[in-house]
Amino acid sequence: MNNLKKISKFLLIFFIILIFNLIFSPINGDEVWNYGFANNLYQGLIPYKDFNMVLTPFYPFLMSIPFYVFGSNMLIFHITNALLITGCFILLDKDYKDKMWIILLFCFFPINYSFPTYNMFLYVLLCTILFLENNYVKDENIFIHYIIGFILGITFLTKQTVGGCLVLVSLYYIKDFKIILKRFIGFLIPITIFIIYILFNNAWKEFIDLCILGLIDFSGNQQGFSLNLLFYVVMIFIIFKKIKKDKNNITLYYVLAFFSIAIPIVDAYHTAYCFLSFLLIILKDFKKKYFHYHILSTFSIIFLGLLTLNFNKGFPLKNYPNDINHFKYRFINEESYYFTKDISEFLEENASKKIIFLSSNAYYFKIINDLPCTYLDLINRGNWGYNGSEKLLKKVKEAASNKAIFILDPDETIGFKQTDKQALNYVIKNGKKIKSIKLYDIYTFE
Repeated sequence: MNNLKKISKFLLIFFIILIFNLIFSPINGDEVWNYGFANNLYQGLIPYKDFNMVLTPFYPFLMSIPFYVFGSNMLIFHITNALLITGCFILLDKDYKDKMWIILLFCFFPINYSFPTYNMFLYVLLCTILFLENNYVKDENIFIHYIIGFILGITFLTKQTVGGCLVLVSLYYIKDFKIILKRFIGFLIPITIFIIYILFNNAWKEFIDLCILGLIDFSGNQQGFSLNLLFYVVMIFIIFKKIKKDKNNITLYYVLAFFSIAIPIVDAYHTAYCFLSFLLIILKDFKKKYFHYHILSTFSIIFLGLLTLNFNKGFPLKNYPNDINHFKYRFINEESYYFTKDISEFLEENASKKIIFLSSNAYYFKIINDLPCTYLDLINRGNWGYNGSEKLLKKVKEAASNKAIFILDPDETIGFKQTDKQALNYVIKNGKKIKSIKLYDIYTFE
């Protein structure tokens, strides 16, 4: 009976995550980019060489694996994500019991952070490392340090900055050289495989440019002082206070290291992942028990979903599932659906011409039309390596001289957005506007 209850509990978590992300939650850029990276790998493209990423590539490689069995589409992508997060909560259940429902709630509040992205996967890896550190290291399991080192290697290959900071915890906290050596050997296994892959595909120069030198340009996305930054600093202050009182608590060190996930962009989105990790500390000390943890969280998540539907202009089943390629079971509201159809029709009419999307939605339109994604489909600042804005502008000028058609959203030139504005402003200033399709303007240089 207890096993049946546990299975039912985790099935509930799985379906909450899956249904909320597929149907209740509006589609977002990070979700599409992460799916796009995985789809690129499935299509045989080489990261850094054929398309640009500023991260080490383990997450898209992992998420692409089910595509070889079931095909590439958003449904499979979201099922894989829901399985990974559910697995994380199976581990959290051992250490936090019913308090894990509070963590689940904050995966969706104040906005949804549980959608498929390498950031959520990093949180899964953090919880896995803490589970092993707190439950198996003391048992002196002969393989445990190799396993922890291996997972630290995977973390490094998911986001090099976060993985590097988590590795520092082992170097600082653990004094036994033999243990450090075991972890280092485990760490080297995935790292060595990655190095061989990069060298074999002759993509090491591009990797260094995008993932190391490009961090200089990426720092320009920082928004300055904000309430998010204040909250971020307060949480760090509290962690340091706790470390001062309990210097032997390895969880504190790992959570502090995980806060590097928000650097250099300490915005609401990245700060929320810091808060999720901060809960791993706070809930450990939270002694008071509430019998209805799971009821509170489940109904809160359902309420948030219904509230989201209101913002999405109506009940999604009105046009769900849709007939959009790769996105059939992903909720897309009616307005976006018809906008997608209009853009796809324009692409079909101009199939013989070179069309470039200078937009944060480029991946979306390329994927649904089965067009290969290239560097020009991700034009966020910091995503083109060192001195990336000038590289991007040069490519745009080359495409313009070859009479390419440019599609862009003029609103992306206004306010704080990650899109590189220099390239957009060049097209707007020097190109000829020939047409508008809702929020998009279309330019040519003929």
